[in-house]
Amino acid sequence: MPSPDTIRMIGLIAIFALLFLGLFNPFYSLLSYFAVMMTRPGLYYPNLANIRIELLIAIVVLIQIFLRKQDWMVRLKFDYNRVNKYMFLFFLVILASFAQAWDYKESWNTVVIEFVKVYAFYIMILAFVESDKQVKQFLWMFALLTILIDYEGLYLYFSGKESYIFQGVDVAIASKGFAAGHVAAANMQLQCLPIMIYLFFAEKKITTKALALSLSFLSVLGVIASGSRGGFLGLIVIGFLVIYFSERKALSLFVCLIFLFAVMPFIKGNYMGWMESIVSHSDDSATSRITGLINGAEMMIRRPILGVGPGCYPLARKAWFHWGLESHNQFGQVMGDLGLLGTLAWGYFIYYVYKNLFMAKEILSKERRTDLCLLVTGVQIALTVRLFEGMFSQSLYIFFWYAMAAVSVAILKRAQRECPCDTT
Repeated sequence: MPSPDTIRMIGLIAIFALLFLGLFNPFYSLLSYFAVMMTRPGLYYPNLANIRIELLIAIVVLIQIFLRKQDWMVRLKFDYNRVNKYMFLFFLVILASFAQAWDYKESWNTVVIEFVKVYAFYIMILAFVESDKQVKQFLWMFALLTILIDYEGLYLYFSGKESYIFQGVDVAIASKGFAAGHVAAANMQLQCLPIMIYLFFAEKKITTKALALSLSFLSVLGVIASGSRGGFLGLIVIGFLVIYFSERKALSLFVCLIFLFAVMPFIKGNYMGWMESIVSHSDDSATSRITGLINGAEMMIRRPILGVGPGCYPLARKAWFHWGLESHNQFGQVMGDLGLLGTLAWGYFIYYVYKNLFMAKEILSKERRTDLCLLVTGVQIALTVRLFEGMFSQSLYIFFWYAMAAVSVAILKRAQRECPCDTT
């Protein structure tokens, strides 16, 4: 296998190539920013960090948006799609909660700045993702970047270099970035794996089908290499959902079993024994997830309206419950950080994202657009498995939810252009 340094250099060249293409089509500038946001080349190339490469490319994309004059503003209006409304309200709650945060510096550095970038990314997607082709290309970029950021972990897993043993499991993860922790590495794969699977079904060419299948296989191996027990449960959930959404359930079950047997030779050490510990006994790692939910609810009782402030959950937890650990539970995180208003705003937000996808699928099925219907199903499953994983990790502020929300708006609007009688 090529070294991670080689792959990172190829990725960096691709970022600048996409930025160049963006001079002719701003959609490629969006893909360039997506790549630099996920791969974070500044972590590996200090000179790029010094010139703030991510910020510079973001400015380029935002300038291109403003040059589109009024078009982008129309797409942000509340009556364009209700997801816009609740995305904006959720952002306002974050800002209001920050104004009374437990620790302003901690809140600003860990959440507020990052979420401003997430909101900007949401606007970028709304501005530039329009056609069927662009939806597919965006999801393909998501799949490729997901494998790219976990490539170091896969490299270590296959080569056996510098990985570490935990509970008899050979754990191999990236040293930096989104895939640096074993839970993060698993979740990054899980949130994109359904999209990879349905890209395989949606594509017609043998070459692109083969690529999607290969990426799916690598993604499953990435979950296994992480050694995450929550990740293992996520794979099971994805399998059940793929079968549930399939019209040919027996065939889907057969394919899932074939996939299982295909990865078995790559499983090392005591992996299955470690996975069996999920049901064989309770431990601090498992119970801390539930405690994170309970502590979040208790924080909301103490600070009911706006919570303790975005990113301040560990500080409040240490002061009130003498345990300065992150929530390890997304639902506890939103209740503790943002209180009742944040919980309601995010709940309505995710509800309308799902509603977009169900409405889009209904319209597209009438048009017999099977390929786009399959992609919608992939996004639905990705969101669902990420909600399931929310019981085991804090992920409220990550880009995934809001990028998929913007994709849901783009897909629904594309469908409604073909069938104007359907409205939100």
